[in-house]
Amino acid sequence: ATCGNNVITVPITVYQVTGVTASSALVAQGDPLTFTATIDPPGGNPPAIEWFVGDVSQGNFPGNTFSPSALPPGTYNIFAKMGTSLSGTSVTVVGIREVTINGPDYSGTVGSGSTFYVYQGDTYTFTAYPTPWNAPWPAGWPKWTINGTTTTSPDASGTFGTLSSSIGDFKTAVASCGTSSATINAVVFKVNLWSYADPDDMFPDRYPY
Repeated sequence: ATCGNNVITVPITVYQVTGVTASSALVAQGDPLTFTATIDPPGGNPPAIEWFVGDVSQGNFPGNTFSPSALPPGTYNIFAKMGTSLSGTSVTVVGIREVTINGPDYSGTVGSGSTFYVYQGDTYTFTAYPTPWNAPWPAGWPKWTINGTTTTSPDASGTFGTLSSSIGDFKTAVASCGTSSATINAVVFKVNLWSYADPDDMFPDRYPY
């Protein structure tokens, strides 16, 4: 700006986003997730950054970090926008899609909350599958908790040795990946499905699949 021979120079700093990084590119559903934008030049007092999940604006935030609300399983592109500059990265959030069981009386896919009948002492193998389809598992997931014992693996085996005291006394196998989970309920009895009830059988009116 000038006034006669006086010249006043006002410095103007133009900021831009040059990159975005994620605290992890692969997380279990519900795990904390933070994105950090690289601003050039560093320091100073840059304007707020507008953050996007996909093409949906999440609003303007001061500073250079963004922590979205819990995202359901899926792969997401996350963008940071400042003026005309735009940069982004991707992240995959993983959950439990389905589980299967393999054992003496039943093998196949079971829905969460399903009930099946198990002969006391039988051993089953349980397998969890991720969503999104074919996504890798995040470190430390999935976990199986069977009869109170927790194993970190997509596959786990469990032996049901404790009898159910009633038709509603379930022995459970639970697969989890963060806050995503699937529960299988087992009713454990003493006799084979096709034989006569044992005197100790508490629920002789049960029926097979």
